Amino acid sequence: MIKTMILLGAHTGQSSEDFESSYLDSHVKSVAANANVKEYTANVIKEPTQEMIDTGWGWGGVDDSGILAIDEVWTDGTIDVLSLYREMNVIGAYESKQIILRPCYPKWPIGEKSRWIKRMGLLKCFDEQRPEDCFAYWEHIHGPKALLHHIGSGIYAQNHFIETIKPAPINWNGSVSLCYWNIDAFQYGHFSRPDSMDVIKEDGSHFMDVFQALYAEEYVMKK
Repeated sequence: MIKTMILLGAHTGQSSEDFESSYLDSHVKSVAANANVKEYTANVIKEPTQEMIDTGWGWGGVDDSGILAIDEVWTDGTIDVLSLYREMNVIGAYESKQIILRPCYPKWPIGEKSRWIKRMGLLKCFDEQRPEDCFAYWEHIHGPKALLHHIGSGIYAQNHFIETIKPAPINWNGSVSLCYWNIDAFQYGHFSRPDSMDVIKEDGSHFMDVFQALYAEEYVMKK
C-alpha cells in the first residue's frame, strides 16, 4: 500500500469551526467510503489546552501554518489521491514511508475519536542536507534517544516524506506522531528526565531546520 499525508486548511472566509464541521460530517466519510482507500486516519488539529502547556507541551514554535487537519491515507496505488480532495483546501501532500518505532494497537470502534493525546510534528531538514541523510539520522540516531526520553508514549512513529505531491509553503520533509494515554502520561513521560528537553532539542539540531508541534484529535476511519 501507498501512504499519503495531506495537510488541509480552511477556504478563504471559512472559520475553523465551519471547517471542522464540514471535515468530520462530510469529507472523512467520503474518503473512508472510497474502495481504493484501504486505511485512513483523520486528524483534527487543535490548540493545545492550558493543561498541556502547563505540563510541558514543549518546543516547536508558534503554529501559524494554517493547518486544521492532517489526513493519513493508505491506498492501493490505483487512484490519484488528490482526486479525493477537490472540495478541500490542500496546503501540502506527501507520499510517505512510515516507520513505527513503538507500536500500540488500540481497539476502540472505527470512527470514534481516539482516547489519547496525539502530538504530531512536522519537520524540515537543512537545505544543505540530503533527505536520505536526514531520514537515516532521524531513524537510527534520534529515534532511540526519543524512545529513551519519551517513555510515556504508547506510539512513536516517523513518516519520511519520499515524494512531494503538492508543496506546502514550508518544504516539509517528514512528520512524527507520539500518542499518550492521558495528560499524566504526557506530563511525566514526554520529557521524562530533567535533561530530556535539552537532549532532544540538541539532537534535533543535527537534522531539523524547522520543527512545528501540533496537537491532533485522531479519528481512525478505516483499518
